[in-house]
Amino acid sequence: MLLLTGGTGYLGRALCAALQSRGVKVRLAGRQAPEGWEHDWGFYDLDSPSMPSEALFHDVSCVVHCGGLAHRLATRADYERANVQATGQLADIAGRLGVPHFLFISSLNTVPRAARLPDSDASLYPQPDDGYAASKWQSEIALKAVCQGHEQALTIIRPALIYDQELTANLARVSRLMRWWPAALPAVGNRCLISRPDLIELIVGRALQSLPESSPSTVLAATDGQQYDAARISKALSAGRCWGMTPEWLCRWGGLVLDWRGASEQGATWHALTQQYWNGAQPSISDWQPKWTLESLRLAESAS
Repeated sequence: MLLLTGGTGYLGRALCAALQSRGVKVRLAGRQAPEGWEHDWGFYDLDSPSMPSEALFHDVSCVVHCGGLAHRLATRADYERANVQATGQLADIAGRLGVPHFLFISSLNTVPRAARLPDSDASLYPQPDDGYAASKWQSEIALKAVCQGHEQALTIIRPALIYDQELTANLARVSRLMRWWPAALPAVGNRCLISRPDLIELIVGRALQSLPESSPSTVLAATDGQQYDAARISKALSAGRCWGMTPEWLCRWGGLVLDWRGASEQGATWHALTQQYWNGAQPSISDWQPKWTLESLRLAESAS
C-alpha cells in the first residue's frame, strides 16, 4: 500500500486518481478525507507539532509525500514548519516503523541557474534565496540524513513547473490574460516545465518499484526536455489566437498596474516574468520518457 500526502492538491488529486485507476491500494493522509473519497484515509496535519499516528503506516510500502506549502505567500517560519520540520518528522516515524521507501516531491527551483547537473545532491548547491525553494533544499538535506539513519530508501523528484489541461498558479493567470489580450508576451525569462501526466507516470513507476534494503538515495530532475520563455508560454496558452507581440514597455507598465492592484512590491510582476531558472537538457531516467510539451498538450485539449 502507498501512503499519499497532499492528495487534495494540484498534483496529489491527479496522482490519486491515477493510482486508483491502476488498482493500486492507496491511503490518503490529510486533515480530512477529500469529498467523495470512500477508501482508506487517515488524519495527518503537517501544521501540527504532534506526531502522526502509527496506524497511518500500517502495511505501507512507500510514503509519497506531496504535501506542503507551495506557490503562495508564506513566511520563512511557515515554510520551515510545514515543509521542513513536518517532512523530516514524517520520514522519521515512517523509518522507525519499517516503511522501506520514502518518495519526496521537491522542486527544480532548488537547482541554481548555473548548475551543470540538475540531479546532484542538494548539499552541492547553495541554499536558494526564495523561501519556498529554500525549504525544499533544506528538506532534501534533512531527509537524506533521516533515511540513511533508518536504512530507508529515499527518492527525491525535482519537477519543473507543472502544467496540464487544467492550469494553475501563474500559468492560469497567463491563460486568462491571453483571452483578454491575445498578443504574445516578450521573449524574456527562461525555465523548464513538466506535464502533470508525465510527472505522474514517473512518480507511480518509482513508488511501485521494488528497491533493495539500504538502497542509496536517488535524485531525479523531471522536465519535458524543452526550454520556455514568456513568449513561447503565452503563445502556447493563446489557443492559436495570438496576433502579435506585446512591447516590453507595455508589459512593464501592465505589471506595475497588477502590482498595485495586488498590493505587491513594485516591479514584482515584471521580475517574475523575466526570471531566469535552470533550463538545461532533461537528464536520462531509466524506464521513463516525457510524452508531452506545453503546445502538444494544449492542442490535444483543443481537439478533444
